[in-house]
Amino acid sequence: MNAEKEAKAGVTEADVVAHLREGHKGACLVCGTNPRMGSWTDYNGQVYCLICGCTYQILGDHLSDEFKERHGLTSGDIAREYCDCFELVPLLREHWEATKQPAPVGTWLGGGPYRREVYDNFNRWLSDNADALSERYPDTFHWDRIIAKRDAALAEGRPQ
Repeated sequence: MNAEKEAKAGVTEADVVAHLREGHKGACLVCGTNPRMGSWTDYNGQVYCLICGCTYQILGDHLSDEFKERHGLTSGDIAREYCDCFELVPLLREHWEATKQPAPVGTWLGGGPYRREVYDNFNRWLSDNADALSERYPDTFHWDRIIAKRDAALAEGRPQ
C-alpha cells in the first residue's frame, strides 16, 4: 500500500500493526454491538459478528512469518484478540450504516452461514456505490471488474 492510497482508505499499514499489537476486546468495530456476539468460522480462531459479519481472531497470532518480519513483529507482540479484517472496517462500517445488513466476510470451507441474498445484497451495494467507494478504497476490490460487470448488465437491461 502506498502512502496516497493509505490515506484514501483511512487505514494505513501502521494502523493495522498498531491494532495487532493493542488488540480489541470491546464492542464490534463495525456495528457497535456490545458485548460483541460471534460464532466460529472455519478458520482456526476466527469468529464473525452475528450482527454485521465483521471477523475477529480470538486465539492470537495467525499472521504469516513474512508479514511479521516485514513489520518487525514477533508472535509475542500480537494481541490474543484482534479484528482480522481491520483494514476493511471503514468500508464495512459504511455498508452497515447504509443497509443494516451483514457483510459476508469470513472463511468457510463449505456453505457459510449466510443465505444467497446476503451475498447478492452486499455485491449489489458494492456495485451501486463502486464509483465513490473505488476512490476511497482503491486497493480493496477489483473495482474495474465490478464496474465493468455493472455497466454491462445495465447496457443489456439486466438486473445487476
